Amino acid sequence: VSCEVVLGELTLGSGLPAGAESHLALLPMVPSPSAPETLVYLRRHLRAFRAGGAGWADAQIIVSASAAGALLYTVDKPQRAVWSALGFRQV
Repeated sequence: VSCEVVLGELTLGSGLPAGAESHLALLPMVPSPSAPETLVYLRRHLRAFRAGGAGWADAQIIVSASAAGALLYTVDKPQRAVWSALGFRQV
């Protein structure tokens, strides 16, 4: 699965290869959290997020995955650190 925040991050960050975005769009999408939902989650788990060094988009991806019960696959070190600190299994 994926979410719109992931597509945005990949589009801006890595300059997706031609055709990759259309392939990613074929994945089932989980809802992206709103800003208030993300802030509530951040406040509830502030220690894990501060220790991991994740940014706002990282936080939204983590909130989206945890709310959907999905596993997080990432090579992003701050995301992995926060995901692990929250007690979720790594892929």
